[in-house]
Amino acid sequence: MNTIPQLNTWQGLFWLLVVLIITFWCFKLLKYSLEQLAIRNVFNKQLLLFSDKAILFFTPIAVVILLLNFISINYISHSIILVIISVFGFSQIKNYINGLFLKSNPMIQTGSKIQVGEYIGDIKKFLLLGVKLNTENGVQYINYSTVSSLGFTVKPNTTSVLTQTLYLETDKTPEQILDLLFSNPILNYNQPPTINKTENKQLKLQYTTENGASSKELIYFLEDNNIQTSQINTSI
Repeated sequence: MNTIPQLNTWQGLFWLLVVLIITFWCFKLLKYSLEQLAIRNVFNKQLLLFSDKAILFFTPIAVVILLLNFISINYISHSIILVIISVFGFSQIKNYINGLFLKSNPMIQTGSKIQVGEYIGDIKKFLLLGVKLNTENGVQYINYSTVSSLGFTVKPNTTSVLTQTLYLETDKTPEQILDLLFSNPILNYNQPPTINKTENKQLKLQYTTENGASSKELIYFLEDNNIQTSQINTSI
């Protein structure tokens, strides 16, 4: 029972900070380890998405926990300090919170083409309080509050490749083929490939390729692994 009051001290605040920092770097290490795996399967992709979301929301949650502990050390004086900081830093705090919502939006990511007001460009980088766009007139910085107030439109990227289809003939299962494909850098993993069976039990592969890659490279890769391909449904 004596451990609870000890949290409401400067020493308790320090050790809480240490635990949160260690937890944050555990998430970073998990993400780095998954990115370095030679073979990427569906489960690893799901873990990568989870680690991205965990890192994104862990920081504000950790800050709230630290602030609550900071207030508990001295309710009156520390609350007054935080109110003063909140008043003077309101615009920056608002920017940061708007950024969380924008970065968690599944419709956009680095490389997406968006329009915000008069600016149209590809997202170059998400920063702490704003986003950098590659526009025709150069790199443009827009803070997240501006994006929130003006709204944004996702534009079709003319350099992207539409979803394509191949029909497969093989003794391998769809799961085995997907595990094989996830080790191939030709495919665009932001839109993972899918395999479904047609009414005639033929395997139908739908995929997108990375910019600069061609379907011929994928066909050669599949045939090297004893998977015959066709761009039409030969079982009809």
